[in-house]
Formats: sequence, structure tokens, C-alpha cells
Amino acid sequence: MAVALARAGANVACHGRDASPARACEEIRALGRKTFYFAGDVANAQVCVALIERTVAEFGSLEILINNAGTIRRASAEEYPAEFWDQVIAVNLTSVFRLSQLAGQQMLRQGKPGKIVNIASVLSFQGDSGARLCRRQRRSRATHKGVFK
Repeated sequence: MAVALARAGANVACHGRDASPARACEEIRALGRKTFYFAGDVANAQVCVALIERTVAEFGSLEILINNAGTIRRASAEEYPAEFWDQVIAVNLTSVFRLSQLAGQQMLRQGKPGKIVNIASVLSFQGDSGARLCRRQRRSRATHKGVFK
């Protein structure tokens, strides 16, 4: 998706949890577009703030936000630790809200509309298929799908 946006003429900020830059940045630069890689866990509110701030600092504006982060923690419902629950909700739902709010505030400051796209896992459409996936996680993905309908 990042490379497709660059092909359409966008400068693209790439984000991930890994410390090393995404390969997509190389492809984006090869297309003549600006890009950077920002490492961090979007479960952390400060990472969300820093990502939006860096994007605006690098490109001068923010026009499109793609919420694509997601996580899964597998355990049976009766043994599912609260820490897993908190982590899944923080990444799959709370980060979507935070980033969308921050991006929306920035777009309003810019005085022009932008686009926010939320992407959910296909697991929100299907069952467990033997993986003992906790129903709570399926619900969080399904909720993510409906957060900004």
C-alpha cells in the first residue's frame, strides 16, 4: 500500500515495530518520493504523537493516515492473561483512535480535508480454525472494522 501511494504521487511515512527500516522505503525513494521509517510500538501514546509530529516535520502536512497496525495473542479464553488483552486492545483499537484523532486535529489545523483509512485483519471475518484464538480478540478486530464506519 505504501508503494502504491508513492506511485500515485504521495510522500510516505513508514512505521513499524522493528528497528530496521522497511524495504518499502527503498522502493518509495526509487520512485522519486520522500519517505522515512519510524520505529515504535503504537500501543505507546507517545509513539503515536511522535509519528504524527515527525510526518508533519518531514513533509509539511498530513493528508492521508492508514491505520494498519495489528497484533494477536493466542490463548484459550479461560487462560487468557489480562496482559494479553491489554496489549491487543492497545494496538488494535486504542492506537486507531489515537492516531485518527491526532491526524484529524492536524488536518483541521491545515484547513483542508484529508483521508483516514482503517484496515482490519481478515480474522475479524473468520473463525478460529483450530488456533484456539480467544473470542475477545476476534471481537476487537470486528470492533476495529466498525470504529469509523
